[in-house]
Amino acid sequence: MNGGDGQSLRSLFTRAVELFHAIEDSDLSSSDAAFQAQVAEAVGLLRDCKQRVQALSLFSDNEIVDDISTADLRFILVDAYLAEVTLKINDGDRLAVIEDAEAHLKAYLRRLEEYQLMSKADLKHLQTEMGEIRQSADARRTEKVAQFKREKATKMRLKELADMLANKDKKGSQGEDMDEDEIERDLVLVTVDLFVHKAIASLRMIKDEKEMLEIGRKRREAMETAQGSASGSSGNSDRDRIEPLMANRKKLSELTGPLMDPQGKPLRPFVIASQREALLQGVFRPGHNLPTMTVEEYLEREIERGNFLSGGTERPEKVDPDDNDEVALEAARLKALDFDNFKDDNPRGWGNRHRKG
Repeated sequence: MNGGDGQSLRSLFTRAVELFHAIEDSDLSSSDAAFQAQVAEAVGLLRDCKQRVQALSLFSDNEIVDDISTADLRFILVDAYLAEVTLKINDGDRLAVIEDAEAHLKAYLRRLEEYQLMSKADLKHLQTEMGEIRQSADARRTEKVAQFKREKATKMRLKELADMLANKDKKGSQGEDMDEDEIERDLVLVTVDLFVHKAIASLRMIKDEKEMLEIGRKRREAMETAQGSASGSSGNSDRDRIEPLMANRKKLSELTGPLMDPQGKPLRPFVIASQREALLQGVFRPGHNLPTMTVEEYLEREIERGNFLSGGTERPEKVDPDDNDEVALEAARLKALDFDNFKDDNPRGWGNRHRKG
């Protein structure tokens, strides 16, 4: 859907961002026709914005972020918005949809790297999520907690700047007028930082979804191959189909039929087993399930899953105060005195009713 000629790039982008937030806050199902209509409109507007940004050459490899005006800096988010909206498309070839979104996300992060708007922590987190760096369970947990705290702080800062911009006519805390352009620039940069977290999470989701789609494709191909071989074999003669069945039935009768004929002649080989031995084997055996792995193997598996925390088991060493430190000595004396008073007020066994309720 084209945004329409005659509209400025800023008006198209503003309308697309409004649609994005409406889609994010919508209560409609992703398969609802009205929801998909909003998604299609947002995708059309953002594609138009991206074409205009490229035509105007708003971003150059020879610039730094300080060289870009605040009015143009907001358009660095076009790829991020376009990728997030594209992922909500619910019809057509799903693999093509997520590959399109992946291309926009990578273009967004590549542009941020060029302008040095991605921190080293974000780059490391991206490499970890994409499987380029392997970490232990403890390191992954620590990194995810740090990313969660940072994302929460970014959202709080974004809300604070939005409120400041909404109240731009009021005076600041020092009684001076607030710089609207500076607030808008900070708002854009904080939004860029927030979409870095969204982009990394979306890339990880796309990676997992592509793996699942590949597994589904292989299963479909295997089923089609099996159906094709079955339909091909259906053209054989009845004799070709009956002979294997008769042979299997003959083998089964040899294994499960009578041991001897009426004249006492053996019909198939057999072993005479003592019922006493069978009973002994049933009696002299453990009454519980035997272990399938050692304790060390179990602990290693649980550590890999991240169910055990390492460290924190050593008690801190007791540090005696220096003989020349009068303040520390006095504090230690008062602490010991308080503990003696506590023991006097609460003798050992006090309050024990000896199970009398």
